[in-house]
Amino acid sequence: MKLNNEKEIFDLYVEKDTDLRQTLKEPFIQENDGRVWASEGHILIMVNQECVSGEYKTQDLGSKIPVREYNCDCPFSVSDLQDALDRCPQEDEVLITYKEVICPECDGSGEVDAEYRADYDDEDYTISCTCPICDGFGKIDEEVRTPTGKKVPKEDSIIKLGKGYFKWHHFKTVIKTCELLGIKQMHLVRTHKNELSIIELSKDIHIGFMPMYLDDEKGKEIKKKAIKVKGVKV
Repeated sequence: MKLNNEKEIFDLYVEKDTDLRQTLKEPFIQENDGRVWASEGHILIMVNQECVSGEYKTQDLGSKIPVREYNCDCPFSVSDLQDALDRCPQEDEVLITYKEVICPECDGSGEVDAEYRADYDDEDYTISCTCPICDGFGKIDEEVRTPTGKKVPKEDSIIKLGKGYFKWHHFKTVIKTCELLGIKQMHLVRTHKNELSIIELSKDIHIGFMPMYLDDEKGKEIKKKAIKVKGVKV
């Protein structure tokens, strides 16, 4: 399966935080696996090289991850995943964007005045220093929250797929990927209570994600509130 929109698909998976996981900000060829990987550390897409057109660097990030150790073959559909999300407790969806505004702390000057008492003469002094809010740039990015008019699962919603329990956001990503690829059916090919689970979208494209850790007390709560994907029987 040749990807005509590989950047759009990989962008769903790569790390977007500018300060974290520098090695995960771009897709790469996993050295011991040979496929192109894209991941933000929690969910991973793996695509055979012959399906992509871009050039990617090779690196080794997780040679011991069991990405080819399949233990089941359970077909299910995109609609099964969407049904599970629809059965989660819902809340209003909010689109979060950012706009650049003048720093309210320093009024755009990049500097603030601070009082300082010197040990030498025990006198108080007023000194100018770099604004700690904008780091001297004079502007900050202000969060803007805009209701979309749609409903989404509540933040703490949990989905049970096979033997694992997962945060619902992973499946929103899977559904979007399937929409971009025109895929309606997939297979769960690896499932585990606390190790990697893998979904096969096609023979060329696989998605892996780690389940939530369940301890004795929290585990009972998670199992009680989890929404099960109906089409999966493992």
